[in-house]
Formats: sequence, structure tokens, C-alpha cells
Amino acid sequence: MQLAFSTLRLPLIATSTGVEVLGAVFLWMNILTWAPVLSAGQINQVRIAQHSNQVKFGPSALAVSIRLFFLTIAVILITWSFMDPNRVFEAGAGPTLVGLVAAATFSRSVGIIQGQGLMAKYFNWTAFGSLLSFVLTLFSILMPNWAGIGANFQVLVLTSISVIGACVPYVYAWVVGKRAGGTWVKTSWKYIFSSKAIYELGAVLPPAFITGFDALALSTVGKSSEIPEYGLVSRVGLLTTIIASALFVQLNNVAVRRATISLSNALRDSLRLLILSLPFSVLFLFFAPYLVAFLSANKVEASYGSIFAVFLVSLVLPFWIGMSATGMVSEKVRLETGRAIVFLVLPMSFCMTFLFSFLFGASGPFLASLITYLVAICIAGSLILRQAGQNAKA
Repeated sequence: MQLAFSTLRLPLIATSTGVEVLGAVFLWMNILTWAPVLSAGQINQVRIAQHSNQVKFGPSALAVSIRLFFLTIAVILITWSFMDPNRVFEAGAGPTLVGLVAAATFSRSVGIIQGQGLMAKYFNWTAFGSLLSFVLTLFSILMPNWAGIGANFQVLVLTSISVIGACVPYVYAWVVGKRAGGTWVKTSWKYIFSSKAIYELGAVLPPAFITGFDALALSTVGKSSEIPEYGLVSRVGLLTTIIASALFVQLNNVAVRRATISLSNALRDSLRLLILSLPFSVLFLFFAPYLVAFLSANKVEASYGSIFAVFLVSLVLPFWIGMSATGMVSEKVRLETGRAIVFLVLPMSFCMTFLFSFLFGASGPFLASLITYLVAICIAGSLILRQAGQNAKA
């Protein structure tokens, strides 16, 4: 339902705006998808802590100060977008920053939700957030003066609606987290900037490279006109990730209960995910061009290069999900994976995304994502195999 409403919202935007506004909205919508990824390190920590009855984490005065700082910047950006009508692409920066701050604020509450097995309710609230975004978008474009307002204001309104919808499940998680009670500890400067915190984030970063940074890279290398194609293909491409994304937390919980780390278990889980996901990938391969045309009101045409690249990504994604779910059980493997991602995969992916975006346009970021996943899978698999061998000798 979440995917349905968020997808149905796209033709509303496409039919009521120009291509420039459509590209800008896609840019900020994709960057907004960074929110759960950049918070995944903290979410994973709290989820595992829930299983072992460890303490939960609460905000500190430091964290509040940092958030207030970024919220102030967001207000300045929003004000700037009103003052300069020519800043169409920049008009969505302020609301998007608010959404990222909200994700950072409530991420640990999401970890509590996952640890308590309440993800079904969380997904229901996520679907409600998508429905709310759809309704607000419909209400906005039906306003009599919608076509007459500036393109910058259209971007501001549509991006703000995306942020409102994205924040709904975080508010639910925060309410449940507050009810959970428990012992709360404060976050310190030392932890925020520690290598451990960075590696915890790095261990879950690879999926981020099929989201917001890709659209930003296209804009940077002068391929802004191809952002609508990228945005629509990646949105339709979510069809191929439904099973793998939905089962990640369950696989991780199963791996925790196994109490042993094994490459064979990771590969077995990965193959199961691939078999379950393959029908969706095949449907995407054949129907993506028609869906992109429909969702864009025939304003955007998807290249077969982009479609086939996403299809290949969908074939390797289950293996990353399987390896990641297994590897995160061991703190040692998790941190070593994160270190390799931060110092090797991350710089490589940045360079490839810029280069491939410049060379191949909309399909470039997908090709970079494919290579990123393959390298990350090899790293995680080798570390799991080494740790399993060490455990067997102990």
C-alpha cells in the first residue's frame, strides 16, 4: 500500500508541473530516502540491544543542540527559496533537511519498534504517511491558482508534502519508544565522532547508493535533465526490492537466534530471497518502460540501459541483504565491514557514480550501484567466513 500510494502520487505531480519542477521534486525525494539509511547504524544497535535486554538510548543536550542548528539552517533555506524565484532546484533543500533531522531524532525509536516485533504496525503507519502525501498532493494541485504560482513554490510545497508523509511512521515509533520506558543514556561528542559510530553506519551504507546521492551526482555533472528518468526508473525499480527489504529485519532476528555466524547460512538466506524476488524483477524488466511513461504522463522515456542496470542490481541485492543480516550479528564483523565500506567502497562508489553519470547519464548511477553491491558482498562474505573459522577453532 505504501508503494502504491507513493507511486500513484507521481502522475499527479507529472501532469500538474513542468519537467524542471518534476526533476527538482525527484531530486529531493531521492535525497530524502537517505533518512532511514543514514540512521540504520543506530537502528541496528538498538534492535540488537532489545533482544539482549540492554539499555536503550535517549537524546542528550548535545544532540538537541545539533538538531536545532540544522533546523535553523532549514528555516534559512526555506526563506531564501521565497526570496529568489529563480532557485527552482534549491527550493526543496529546506524541507528535505527537516526530514533528515527528524529521521536522526527518531531513529532509535525505530530500533525499539524492530526489536519488539512491531514492524507490521510500523509499515501500516508508513502506508498511512504515503496516503497522506497522496491526499495533500491532490489537494494542492486542485487549488485554482496552482498553475499560476512560481515553479520554486511548487517545488517547496511538493517536497514539504513528501517530508510530512515520511515523518508519520517516525512519530509513531517515537510514541511507542516513549511508552517502552527503560534506562536511558546520553549521547556524547566522543561517541558521535568515534570510529565505532562511523563504522556502524558504514556497515549498512551500500543500499544508499541507489538513492539520493545518485540524483545529486547527475545534477552536479550537468545531467539534471535526466533526473526525471532516473527518479522514475528507480521508483518503479522498488518493485524489485519489496521482498528483500521487507525480510531484512526478520533475517537479522533469525541470525541473532541462531547464535552462530556462518557463510553457508548467509548464502542460503540470500538464495531464498533471490527466488522470492525474481518474479518481481522479471515483471520490472518487461513492464518498466510502460510504467515510466504512464507515471510521467508521457513526459519521460526510460532507456533500456537504465532498466537493465536496475534488473541486474535486483539480482545481487538479495545477496547483500543475506550477508548483511548475518554479518551484523557479530559486532566484530559488523565493524570490520563498516571500516572497509568507509575507506574502500565509499570512495570508490563516489568516484564511479560521478564518472558513470557523466558518461552514461541516467543509467550511470545504477551501474555504479551494481559494482558497489558486488564489492560489498565480497567483503562481507569474506569477513563472515573468517569469523566462522575463528569461532570453529575456539
